Amino acid sequence: MVSEQPDHVWRRFAVWSTGLTIGLFALVVAALYLIDPYDTGRSPLAREPWLKGQRPGDATASVGRNPKFTGAIIGNSTIALIRPARLIEQTGIPFAQLSMPAAPVRGQLTMLDWFVRHHPGKTDAIVMTIDRGTWCTRDPKLPTEKPFPFWLYSRSTLEYLQGLVRLSSLEQVARSFQTSRSTKVTGEDGFWDYEPMYEPLMRNPVRKKEVLFAKANDQHGNTVEPFPGADALEAQLKSLPAETVLVLAMPPVFSAMQPAPKTPRHASYQACRKRFYDLAARRPGAMLVDWWDDRPEFKNADLFIDQVHIRRALADRFEDAIIATLQRVKTSQSNVTPSLGNRSASAN
Repeated sequence: MVSEQPDHVWRRFAVWSTGLTIGLFALVVAALYLIDPYDTGRSPLAREPWLKGQRPGDATASVGRNPKFTGAIIGNSTIALIRPARLIEQTGIPFAQLSMPAAPVRGQLTMLDWFVRHHPGKTDAIVMTIDRGTWCTRDPKLPTEKPFPFWLYSRSTLEYLQGLVRLSSLEQVARSFQTSRSTKVTGEDGFWDYEPMYEPLMRNPVRKKEVLFAKANDQHGNTVEPFPGADALEAQLKSLPAETVLVLAMPPVFSAMQPAPKTPRHASYQACRKRFYDLAARRPGAMLVDWWDDRPEFKNADLFIDQVHIRRALADRFEDAIIATLQRVKTSQSNVTPSLGNRSASAN
């Protein structure tokens, strides 16, 4: 009996192991696609949106595609404390909270696209946060400082599959099917409270004071270059129905973060602010809730966690201003005049 040559044996083993690896990889991809751990609705086994009680961001695709919500709160953590339940109670519009931690401009526009395309002709209202630290960028590339799952909301199935194959997706499979989990953060409407996440800072008054009173360089600023974020938002808003109410919510910052008057940074922020006022003036059914100016209460350290994250007491007031603005627009629309648009007045 003639034995096989060692190189033949190894070649056959290599082919077998490669084929097995490819087969297992394809099986994992197929399983993830069918299970759809983030409940994007792409799976042929998809059912009504069901994902909830997840970490911030993990259930956002599920909440955002849910047809029962016809309004959305979109932004980063600076608007996360706005409660959909209160907006629903006061306006009758079923809102979803779709804010995500550290979401960049392109990430927020991606969320807007996700919501609108899953609610064709059924988008009653959008509340969009316009925080100066994010939206006043002059960089035309609209940079992303922290990772954002663009693949999860992509219109491309291939890009989605490429992003889906990662360890975190396998972990999400386990989380999504657990009935009891310590990671439960978001509610059915996507609301999440960031205050518990900042407990270490809140328990360290010395460090909190350092964070709150840190000063930025007021000599940095530019009033000549355009604001590409505003341009991108205005272009994307054209996909919204004309009757959709739009509220641009401009959140407050701690007083120490405010630029000194007549400095380059102050002038740059004012130019940025004007750009969004101009955008609202051109968009029917659009208004601003402008809290960018300094106020006495913005000097109260108890109302802030850091320079841009407000606490519940101040969030309640900001929420009230957003509700009043939504109610004012709805009242105006109910009084119907064909030239209803161009409401760019700010709300206090």
